[in-house]
This record gives sequence, C-alpha cells and structure tokens, in this order.
Amino acid sequence: MSKLIVIVLSILLSTNYLTGQDKIGEIKTLLKFDKNDEAIGYFINSSSHYLVNQQTGRNIHRSLYDSNFQLIATYTTKAEEITFNKKQVSAPLFIREHQIGNSFFEIYVEKYNVTIVKIDFQNRKDDFIYTLELKKGWLQEKLLAIMPFNKGVRILTYSQKKDRLTLYQWFVNGSFDSTTYLLPTSSLSEEETKLYSRELRVKYKEAFLMFHVSPANEEVIMGPAGNNGVYYSDSCLWLLSQMPYSTGYNILEIRPERKTLESWNVFVNKIENSNSTDNRNIKTPVAAVVRNKLFVQNLSDYSLEYHIYDMGNR
Repeated sequence: MSKLIVIVLSILLSTNYLTGQDKIGEIKTLLKFDKNDEAIGYFINSSSHYLVNQQTGRNIHRSLYDSNFQLIATYTTKAEEITFNKKQVSAPLFIREHQIGNSFFEIYVEKYNVTIVKIDFQNRKDDFIYTLELKKGWLQEKLLAIMPFNKGVRILTYSQKKDRLTLYQWFVNGSFDSTTYLLPTSSLSEEETKLYSRELRVKYKEAFLMFHVSPANEEVIMGPAGNNGVYYSDSCLWLLSQMPYSTGYNILEIRPERKTLESWNVFVNKIENSNSTDNRNIKTPVAAVVRNKLFVQNLSDYSLEYHIYDMGNR
C-alpha cells in the first residue's frame, strides 16, 4: 500500500504539446504507515470532498479533505466490527462506498453478514445503521449481490434448499423490507421445451455458483467477468444465466416496487452447432445489460456479432 496519495493534473499549453505534469495537491497519511496497514480513499460527489481511510492495527483513522486537498475533519474509530484489512477475518470487510444526497455510507461484508455504516464527521463517529445476518450454510442462504440504488441498498440472496431468491432492501429513511421470489420450476416454457429441448433448461444452483455484479448504466457494452451475472438499476434487477450448449440466455427479471419476477429466454445459437466439427459454427454468447438493452456478444474464432434486445419491450 502506498504511503502517499498524490493527485496530478496534466497541463496542456496553447501550443498543444505536453510539457510535463504539475502536482496540484497531495494527501499524506497522518500516522506512521506499516506494511500491514491499509488505506482506501474515494471522492464524495455531493460535496466535492475526498475521504481517506487509514487502518493501523485495530484502529481506523478517517480524514476528510476539501476540493483543494486541505484537511478539514478527522476522527478515529475501532476496527473491531468492521475492517479494511483482508487478513482480519473476524470482522466484515469493506467492499464499497455509497452516497445518497449529502450522506455517505460504507458497506462491509463477510460470509453471512452485511453491515452498512454511516460516516459521521459532524459527530466524529461511525453510525452502524443496518446489519443483515444471513442464514448460515450454503444450502440455506448464499449472498449473490449487493446493489446500491438511489434510495438505499439492495441485497440479493439465494436458497438452494428452498429454491428461492430473497431481496432485502434497506432505505435511507431507516426502513427496510424483504421479498421472497420462488424460482420457476423450469427456465423453459412448455412451448420452448417442445420447440427446442429439455436439455436447454438452466440449472440455477449451478448458474448461481459464480455471479459477477454490475450496474446497468455502464458505458462499456462488453467486458463482464464471467458467463453469468446480475445487472441492476434503480427500478429493476436482471439475472443473466447462460443456457447449456451456448444456445442463449435465460433472464430472470425482478421489479422490486412491483414485487414481481419474470423469466424469459433469448436463443442465439442452434444446439447442433455445439457439436460441429467446423469451428466457424461454434460460437459462445456472453450477455450484458446496458441502459435497458440486452447485448449478447456471440463470438467464434472467425466472427463476432451482437444480438440486441429491448428489455422494456418484449
């Protein structure tokens, strides 16, 4: 971990060539920094401030800087219930920050625990405002996704034993709720089963083993970390699971305000293509949701194509 956070600005002169980089500010650690210590900083959009967290042993030192990188507030809290250090296995680990209006929060996770902390420089303390304890055991409840939205934080879990999803919602006004969604008995409709094959049904317990999580408003169309993923917006969640034999994707669409779950499929490749001896016929789809559109990248050694679907008009 670096002992110094330096922010630089490249300055271009009117002659349109680069003459060098001028440092416009610096943020130094306030205490002695050891190789086992951790530091994480981020920008606060609502106030144009910078927050830097430095963990030394079991203490977390929080420092707030203005837009000119001048220190304006600081306080220290104990790193007993939360941590920035991956080696400290006894407490939930920091995964991300979240800002709502003028308030900012940090989200911490361990295997069966999600904790949301409000950072309060005015009262110089951490405010533990929400803790979710999951049912212990892989079959009971598995954490799938943590999804900040404009009113709070959503937490999605999966129970293999009960074959269902649970969506927990914490709201910035202090309220919270949860909704359970039973998974479809088959990812294929009766018509699709007759038209294609029962072999194309998605096994959710396998699909949910590895899920990447991403907001659905990213500018980049492709680049997911795996075949299956959760994409989310303020109003909707989409669980994308690749179908067997690379034939397409099953989409589970959750609308939290309506408390509904719908299942539908897109087919992009023929099942017989997966056994073809001609590599030009063997294509692998990878899907992503970008601004309410589903992009399915279909790739082979010889070709690249995109299949695009309107998520709001099926």
